[in-house]
Amino acid sequence: MALLCRHDRVLYLVNVTTPGERQFYVLTLLRKVMLELPDDWTVGLLYDISCQLSRSIDKHGFLEEFADRLVFGVSVFHAYGHNWACQLVFHPRKRDWFGLSDGEGCERFWSAIRRLIPGLRVSGFYRRLYVLDHQVATIQARGLWNLASWLYKRHNEARTRLDAAAARLDNGSIGGIGRVVLAQQWDAQVTAQLKTLPRQSASAGDKAIEDIMLALGRLDELRGERRDARKKLRKVEKLTPNEASEAQARLCEADDEIRRTESSIESMRAALGARAAQRWDALRGDAYLRARINARRQRAVIRASLQSHKFEREKLERSFRRHVMRTLLIPGAYVDG
Repeated sequence: MALLCRHDRVLYLVNVTTPGERQFYVLTLLRKVMLELPDDWTVGLLYDISCQLSRSIDKHGFLEEFADRLVFGVSVFHAYGHNWACQLVFHPRKRDWFGLSDGEGCERFWSAIRRLIPGLRVSGFYRRLYVLDHQVATIQARGLWNLASWLYKRHNEARTRLDAAAARLDNGSIGGIGRVVLAQQWDAQVTAQLKTLPRQSASAGDKAIEDIMLALGRLDELRGERRDARKKLRKVEKLTPNEASEAQARLCEADDEIRRTESSIESMRAALGARAAQRWDALRGDAYLRARINARRQRAVIRASLQSHKFEREKLERSFRRHVMRTLLIPGAYVDG
């Protein structure tokens, strides 16, 4: 298992002695490289399953002394195999700091040394390490000679794509929307698609009723606060300017929250499918109510899954259509009949 920098230079290698990759290998590599770097550096890691690694670090406290300086992303060619919610968070093209890095340096490195597999399969342990060390040193030396051209090519590619993206954002139908609005809409989309989906429950109806009762209680409290603020403002001549402005601000805040709470209560009542005049206690344990609430939650889960599936397949289908069109446009590239 290898750790490479974004210029595809090998930093560290670890010998895998277990069937398949284990998480402690990548944790060991991360600890090794973080100990060699300044304490104020932030490190971005592109890994095939960075989503699981990030979750393990947060849940179990691995590398806790470095956790706040690590930014995770999933390697580009593996990211499309993850579900859409994971891509929203960990896709390197949707995260800051990663630029056009694809995280596939290890794959290119394995491709460069794969011709050693037949010979090393029957070699001894120390001979295998010796050959690998010399092969890595050769690749490093060769890559150093090509590093300037590599950087030049990547810089030109980044500049070309940046100019194309800026032209698309500033011109045409997209340019009329504006970058600020587009950024706000993207943030709203991410928030909506990462929202926790509702779950079915045997006590779903009772829980919905309890939520409505709590909202009604909160509504009474807000109305009391509004009455107090209005009473205070009636004696405005006895208040200092600061007290008067605070009372006015509390009144405005209470009015806004009352409107939001009333709207929320109406939405929850509509979800129950019951009239507002019905007694809430009589609905507790009702089988129809429980089935209705669970059906609504199941519908929300299905709708979110369909949306995620659509976004996951969109890029693949677009790439497939482009490939088919290119094939059809090349003379002799199709099979007749």
